[in-house]
Amino acid sequence: MTKIELTAGKAAGMFGFLGNLKVKSKILLGFSCVLAILAGMGGASYWALSTIAEEFATYEQRVEVADLVLEIESLMLKMRKDVREFALTGNPEKADTARETATVLAEEIEKALATIKNPERLAKTKEIVENFEVYREDFIKVVELREEEIKLVAETLNPTGAAVTAEFKELLSKSAAAGNTNAAILAQAGLQAYMEVRLYANKALAERSEELKAKVEEAFVEVEAALKGLDGATKGAPYREGYESATAAVTVYLTTFEKLVEDGNETAALIDGEMKQSGDAVAADASFIVTSVNEELAKTSEEMRDGIASNRTMSLALAVGGLALGVALAWLIGRGIANSVIGMTGAMKELAAGNKAVEIPAIGR
Repeated sequence: MTKIELTAGKAAGMFGFLGNLKVKSKILLGFSCVLAILAGMGGASYWALSTIAEEFATYEQRVEVADLVLEIESLMLKMRKDVREFALTGNPEKADTARETATVLAEEIEKALATIKNPERLAKTKEIVENFEVYREDFIKVVELREEEIKLVAETLNPTGAAVTAEFKELLSKSAAAGNTNAAILAQAGLQAYMEVRLYANKALAERSEELKAKVEEAFVEVEAALKGLDGATKGAPYREGYESATAAVTVYLTTFEKLVEDGNETAALIDGEMKQSGDAVAADASFIVTSVNEELAKTSEEMRDGIASNRTMSLALAVGGLALGVALAWLIGRGIANSVIGMTGAMKELAAGNKAVEIPAIGR
């Protein structure tokens, strides 16, 4: 066997299948292997990026939930502050601000319901809805009560108070002019006691003070005592009508004051009772959701960092592995092609030297 035949046989033994392929097929196989490597690396990279994208979408959704619930918590706090100030001062601007806040708050709660997916947090959000509705309904009651108070003070209490004061002064003047000393003294005592009633009543209503309410009642006892005395001292007197007018007006004033106290107590009971409970419940649920989301955000953030590091390592490994595999395949395929060419070159040299019996390798490849 010639040297050329030995070389060809060795090549066939070393490369087997590759050595028997046509050159064109070897080149196509090489390109196919390169494409397969690139496709594998691209697929792995796509999977890695898809995983990171999903984790980022989850992270973004949780951040949105946290922002929404923090806004709900902030708006609820603002509304509670404005409602309390309105209840204390009766300032209509505070009621208007509270209404506006309630409208925005309702919208934010609806967004939270549409955004939150976690069952436990969704259940807490539904509790927020229920407690917010309770709070808003009670706020409407507070507004009605406070507006009634303002109306009673402006239309009844203050005008009646002024009228009673005027009646006592007129009784004092007329009884003194008529020489009715007893009536004049009683009218002076009644006027003084009634002035105390008005002073303590205004302060009691403004400060919601039980101590001041007790002083109002004490002063009323003195007013009633003076009126009882005037009842006898003015009988048959031409200014008796003033006494009767004063007595009727004092009754109206006392009735109005008691109604205002009742409304004030009901308002305080709502503010410090059911409204406080529902407001605290909203704050507690919101705090729970935010804490829960923050814990998951920290966990997701750590998972994303680990995932990115893992994907970076995997991408590097795939790149190195792909390069090594590509080099190996290139060497094998190139070697297969080169051996065929070398074999044919040697055969051509033998033919040129006149050896017509030489076997030409790789014919048809």
